[in-house]
Amino acid sequence: MPASCAAGKSCVLMVALHGCKQGYGAVGTAFIDRANLNQYADTNNMIVLYPQAIATSVNPNGCWDWWGYLGGTNYPIKGGAQVQTIMNMIKELDG
Repeated sequence: MPASCAAGKSCVLMVALHGCKQGYGAVGTAFIDRANLNQYADTNNMIVLYPQAIATSVNPNGCWDWWGYLGGTNYPIKGGAQVQTIMNMIKELDG
């Protein structure tokens, strides 16, 4: 979070979704460090949220659910488990 946002300036939120095999468990902070989103946010009054998809037996590459591995057909929409989790994170930041 940029200092200006922490000091009370109105800021917007950017949600940064890593790619497959790019979550913290696989690459540590490399995605955060090398995407340069924090630097962009600092100069544009933005807060960056970095949610993480983790590797599991049905998702060994730690991808976001773009093919339905969590089951059901609502994975890419508002009711999907990962989308709902990210929305809850956003609401928590806003509250």
